[in-house]
Amino acid sequence: MNENSITENMKAHHDRVFSEHGATPRGVDWGANQDDLTLRYDKLLDLVLRGRTLGRRASVLDVGCGYGGLLSRIQERGLEIDYTGIDFVEAMIVEAKKRYPKGDFLCGDIFEAKDIGTFDYLLCNGIMTQKLDASIPQMDKFVRSLIRRMFDLCSEGIAFNMMSSRVNFMVDNLFYRSPAEMLSWCMAEITPNVALDHAYPLYEFMMYLYKNDRIR
Repeated sequence: MNENSITENMKAHHDRVFSEHGATPRGVDWGANQDDLTLRYDKLLDLVLRGRTLGRRASVLDVGCGYGGLLSRIQERGLEIDYTGIDFVEAMIVEAKKRYPKGDFLCGDIFEAKDIGTFDYLLCNGIMTQKLDASIPQMDKFVRSLIRRMFDLCSEGIAFNMMSSRVNFMVDNLFYRSPAEMLSWCMAEITPNVALDHAYPLYEFMMYLYKNDRIR
């Protein structure tokens, strides 16, 4: 199974889940708890709030944006951010554009998007947490390719969450990684300017990778 196969499996899965549950946390396969989803959004936005864009509005690409939940959180917090969302599930993008007619949403695959330009920050919630029926080595290769792709498209940094292997049970269709191993790989292969947050009350961790040492 290659990157395209994993992407197609994810697309089919999320098409089905969204058709069943609509524009809700369950519709993006995050369970029914809105508070947990809001916490993830805030953890992602910490990347932008801790970074510096030298006196201008930060630009953000939300990878796997779903129906625009992160944009809603940005607006709730009154943050001055130039937001763009991208997702490969057309129904989610249709819903996002309906909810946020002034928002900038793209339907497509981040690996195949041409002339997308660069953004200060790329944020990714959920794509690296599910393997569905992919093997662990296949998903590991996919995740590392996605991290590289995101980092190539940023000028300041990226943030993403992953399921933590530091748990006492695991679900077969989820993708768990060791926080220490991911930290080591990112520092060796991507950038030494890395921060890891494993302290919030979910079975996951958030990673922040910066292009340079502009962390406040």
